[in-house]
Amino acid sequence: MLGLFRRLWPRDRSRLIFSFHDGTRTRRADPLAAGGALERECPKYAELLELAVDDAPTVPGPAADDVARQKGEAIAELVRATRAAFGVRPLDEEGGLTEAETLNLFREFLVFLARLADAAGPFDNSPPPASPSP
Repeated sequence: MLGLFRRLWPRDRSRLIFSFHDGTRTRRADPLAAGGALERECPKYAELLELAVDDAPTVPGPAADDVARQKGEAIAELVRATRAAFGVRPLDEEGGLTEAETLNLFREFLVFLARLADAAGPFDNSPPPASPSP
């Protein structure tokens, strides 16, 4: 039982806070709040991400132009949603992030969430089977 509480309440609590640079300073965000904001801003962000990174063979002719346009639109929407969810602004003379840096912020956040999910993993409170299954 004590192991369960240790897993739920890690000693290094900084792991539960997402840190990022907004182009001016380092900021921190509650991952649940940031994830919720991202979901509200762009409920289909996973689909857009798949479209944006899909390296499917290019189709010749007008279809290739359509695929390129869809990729561009997906990237633009991911950038917009990430900026809104994390409160970052486009690059200007006073700071901000480029579109590539904003996409990297989005990627780093997803990696952070994946690491938290891996760390949470299944609980270790189940005894091993008494004998191997056939």
